[in-house]
Amino acid sequence: MVSFDTTERVVAYGAGEVLVEAIKTARELGFEVAVVTAPRQAEAEIDGEAMVDLLRSQDVETVVTDDVNQSSQVNELVGRQTVGLSFGAAWIFDESVIDAHNGRLVNFHGSRLPQDRGGGGFSWRILRDDPLGYSQAHLVTPSIDTGNILLTDEYRFPESCTTPVEYAAYANEKEAEIVTELLEGIAGGREFETTSQPEYLSSYWPRLSTEEHGYIDWEWSLKEIVQFIRAFSDPYEGAKTFVNGIEVRLKQSESFRGDGTFHPFQTGILYRKDDQRGYVATPDGSLIVESVRDEDGEEILSDIAVGDRFYTPTERLRQARRTRVYFTPTGMQREEHDS
Repeated sequence: MVSFDTTERVVAYGAGEVLVEAIKTARELGFEVAVVTAPRQAEAEIDGEAMVDLLRSQDVETVVTDDVNQSSQVNELVGRQTVGLSFGAAWIFDESVIDAHNGRLVNFHGSRLPQDRGGGGFSWRILRDDPLGYSQAHLVTPSIDTGNILLTDEYRFPESCTTPVEYAAYANEKEAEIVTELLEGIAGGREFETTSQPEYLSSYWPRLSTEEHGYIDWEWSLKEIVQFIRAFSDPYEGAKTFVNGIEVRLKQSESFRGDGTFHPFQTGILYRKDDQRGYVATPDGSLIVESVRDEDGEEILSDIAVGDRFYTPTERLRQARRTRVYFTPTGMQREEHDS
């Protein structure tokens, strides 16, 4: 059991709409509030405004720091009566910060633990065709996503969710519910029963970058291609491939089998189009695409001729598989392995 008695202040770490709502709820419950965020997260847009500006306009003390573990401003904020709430925080908290919170530092994770540790959550879920959602609150340890679980809400995404932005919007509503449950429980003196994570079930999935990983392999099945395009659709730039020597991005795709199947050598050929969509051949059927944009974001489907072929050079596919990305407090870093 875990108790949060004598809590006076709530410090939220990270960014996002749920963080902003959590701060509002904590204030309404009578807690002092503050936010700690990283430079790359401070400018995240919330209601058309940079998060850091929005919070400061509401008189919320907001600290922007590269290193939460070495910040004197954070040290001044945190005390034994402080509960920390992490929403996609950009750092790995070390033991000194956890101890400063008296162990009362909680992370909100938007997928199942311990099976879905790590990042890239909604894109990985779309790739796996996984319709189940999880909002979980767990205690923070120096290792990633390993602490005991305090609260869990399991749900099913509606069929209308097909892109990461749609998954995220629905998941945010669910996450906000357990944030409120936690804060109201803290205010009411509730003791939370904890559940340990069985390590033998654990899996870790790395971060994804559309720029590095978003290349379509036209040897995949039609279903796999549709899943991949959806996984890198809004809010991302779209899955990438080439046509007529130009790199393009595809969004808003679906499968169609009304024209039958095609020989593998026909794969990628745009065999029909109208004013709204194009039909691309694959061995399993047709890929319908409604958006083809060039690197400048201009819609160019109307400029692509029937008979032109979408393709992805083998080297781009190899590079995508040998590149790993990390998101630091200041931005993305890539690590490429030559062999």
